[in-house]
Amino acid sequence: MLTIAQNCATLSTMKGKKIKSIESRFMEHVRKEPGGCWNWTGGKDRHGYGKFSLYGTTQTAHRVSFLLNRGPILYGLFVCHECDNPACVNPDHLFTATHAENMADMVLKGRQISPAYRLTRDQVQAIRESRKPVKRLAAEYGIDTRHAVRIRAGQVRKAA
Repeated sequence: MLTIAQNCATLSTMKGKKIKSIESRFMEHVRKEPGGCWNWTGGKDRHGYGKFSLYGTTQTAHRVSFLLNRGPILYGLFVCHECDNPACVNPDHLFTATHAENMADMVLKGRQISPAYRLTRDQVQAIRESRKPVKRLAAEYGIDTRHAVRIRAGQVRKAA
């Protein structure tokens, strides 16, 4: 996350011709969809958020879009998506919020992941012994793939 000083420094160096080159480089990785989202077509992290290199540092693409189109991001604030699409960089779909506001938005929209996966001991044992691909097991048991990997590796010991 950029500090206020870093935001201001970044914006002050983005004046005139330099901002056009950053904007054009940025927009080369954007596909505007009929539904209004501007999907990032460049590199993404494992959660689907776009990555963009800006002055030697890698930033999330939606934060860069916010900086380019709306201005500085106050220290400690997150840039969140109205559309809940992590690949979206449309500035009209972005807003800033505190961590608490972001979590409240997540709960309101029903996107929270259950804090504890409820698997029985038999289910955990079945996952450990199965020869099926982990992605298939995760889908069958309604759990995250990473959680299924941890179960299979013996890193998760407890079950409900």
